[in-house]
Amino acid sequence: YDDATGSPDIFVMDASDGGNMTRLTNGVGVLLGPSWSPDGSRIAFTCTGSDGSADLCTIKADGSGLEHLTSGADNDFNPSFSPDGTRIAFARNGELRYLTLADGSVTAPATVVYIYPSSKPAWSPGGDRIAFSVPITGAVNADRYYDASVVVVNVDGSGATTLQEGSGPGWRPTV
Repeated sequence: YDDATGSPDIFVMDASDGGNMTRLTNGVGVLLGPSWSPDGSRIAFTCTGSDGSADLCTIKADGSGLEHLTSGADNDFNPSFSPDGTRIAFARNGELRYLTLADGSVTAPATVVYIYPSSKPAWSPGGDRIAFSVPITGAVNADRYYDASVVVVNVDGSGATTLQEGSGPGWRPTV
């Protein structure tokens, strides 16, 4: 977020000291969820479409090559690159979807998977499972947010397992 312009944008900077801050987007309507591609060449994010809906966009790591990947009345949120960089998992109108980058096709798992729209899907390191949050019906915490459970499914939507109540799914190496 740029305080000077009031514009939500994507910036990059040196991780070591926060120096060399560079704006990559400028008023493209960045809404949520930047996600780096595995090779570090692109960033996917939720952007504002021409019709005001939430779309998926990518931009190259140097700020060039802005591309709208989805469009239309659907609301697409929180993209997450697959470990091999060939697909992006995201939430579309509260359901899990996959975008295949080679041809731009959007598909749903064979089994319908409901996903909290604000939850960023997290791919397993092998790319065969997805973790995400789902709201617990009627469970509002002290901060007035809905509590959520972390669920893991196979990429085809089968094998749903609730891991815990909470939010913020992610994968990490096991020691």
